[in-house]
Amino acid sequence: MQQAYARLAGTPTGPGLPSAWRQSPVVIGDRTLSRVRLQPDNGRPAIQLVFLRLPDGVPTGTGTDEYGLQSLLRLYQGRIRTINASDRTQSYTERQLLDTLTALIRRFRASDVRTLDYLNSKLGYSITEGVDHSDHSVAARLLREATLRARQQSRAALPLQGYEGYGIATRPGNLPAATSDRKRTVFRNYDVHDDQTGDDCPTVLIYCTPDKPRADDYASWVRRFYPCPEPRARGGQIVSWIGNDNAAYTRPELCLTASPATSTAITTASCGRSPQQWSLTGGALRQGTRCARVSGDRPVLGACPARPTRWTLTPAGRIRTGTLCRTQDDLLRTRPRLRTAPCSATDPGQRWFTDRALRTAPSSDALNGDVGIAGSAVLPLGTLLGSAYAAAFTDWYSKAITVSSPDSRAREDGYLRGRAPATAWDL
Repeated sequence: MQQAYARLAGTPTGPGLPSAWRQSPVVIGDRTLSRVRLQPDNGRPAIQLVFLRLPDGVPTGTGTDEYGLQSLLRLYQGRIRTINASDRTQSYTERQLLDTLTALIRRFRASDVRTLDYLNSKLGYSITEGVDHSDHSVAARLLREATLRARQQSRAALPLQGYEGYGIATRPGNLPAATSDRKRTVFRNYDVHDDQTGDDCPTVLIYCTPDKPRADDYASWVRRFYPCPEPRARGGQIVSWIGNDNAAYTRPELCLTASPATSTAITTASCGRSPQQWSLTGGALRQGTRCARVSGDRPVLGACPARPTRWTLTPAGRIRTGTLCRTQDDLLRTRPRLRTAPCSATDPGQRWFTDRALRTAPSSDALNGDVGIAGSAVLPLGTLLGSAYAAAFTDWYSKAITVSSPDSRAREDGYLRGRAPATAWDL
């Protein structure tokens, strides 16, 4: 990463040249994390990289024998309680990892956060199928939740943008030739270090000549750039912010779905099925002639009584009754389901997108920490600021996260257009 970022910044690197990077450990809570800093001498913004040094979980999330079968996916699914840094300097529970990511966002005063794909749930490695590495998918989900927590703590609208990973190879190429060439040049400076543990490019070296033969997957990725789409509701649909593992890289949308008339269950399913048309009238959430209510922790449907359960759609997209909110478990969790749970401004599973067939609540109905658009039935939760080129790495580098700080600006002809990433960290 250091060689690639130095090339991106236009900083001279090569055999025999001193490294332009300086070690600068950063203290987050009671942890001291590895950080390196590059200050280009051409007037461009400084770049800081923070490394958590978590082990590679492999594409399917099984982990490796070398690190005791640890992986972010196994941590996320509760199959292991902690995950250790590869150098054993740190150990994290999921909660501690979220605390660290949230603190990093606030420590560097992020003005926007860019990460990998938090919607895709098809795990693996391929350039012919819409799948992605488990580390990409889980790291992005953790960053999404950490961003929500940072929003609540700072009471600021902190934009978040994800970028699709391996599966972009299945999409049409969409970058101009000049941009692809520039991306390829930078990419080769990273690729020469990828999977290298032998004498070709020893891991202790900061610089290796970027002469590794170009692989088909890398050649495909550098010609493409796809930000994660926001869910889009149509015709009375209620769409979850949790991605749909049946849709992969088309439109990964998961809709609130009513059961047939013979059943009371409310579930979620791929959008486009029937019945998925809802209305919010007089506080009653209706599907046809039936109304939604709560039974235990399950949302159910039944005949509409004289005084139906009252639901409120908050400006941040929560569907609330009293202190409970409609919640979709992430599909990468163990045994995910639709349920009701105490309302939380930091749970991505409580964010729902609607169209104007549903009525939104006034801003006074917002929960503490909600960040939304009051008075609009379309709730855009992630807004990409600046140029898409500011995610030069986050659309393809494993577990990389980029944040832009308000004091980081690049000239239009700089190494990044729009907002420059002042800080990035790799899990």
